[in-house]
Amino acid sequence: MLLAAPDFVLACGAGVIETAQARRALNARAAARLWLDLSPVLQRLRRSDAPHRPALHSERGQKDDITQLDRSRRPLYAGLATAVIDAGQSRDMVLNACLKEIECAPLFER
Repeated sequence: MLLAAPDFVLACGAGVIETAQARRALNARAAARLWLDLSPVLQRLRRSDAPHRPALHSERGQKDDITQLDRSRRPLYAGLATAVIDAGQSRDMVLNACLKEIECAPLFER
């Protein structure tokens, strides 16, 4: 199991945060838990550049999908994250912020 490895980077799908079991596992096994925060407006803009990606729920439009998911997930991310990175910045700035947080994270004691 990946979470048993001594050092790892795990990029989770957005929905993983919705299960209490996954949040407990991440909280217990990951010293640095970075939330790459992106506003719903920027999420919609990025999705509009990927027309192959369907709406998340067929009965609602993409704008409502993203807004509702952001509203329900935001408190979960906030409760789990050890650091929040503004993902609306340039890729280089996001990467540098992530590396800084990982470098500053305490070693995880097993």
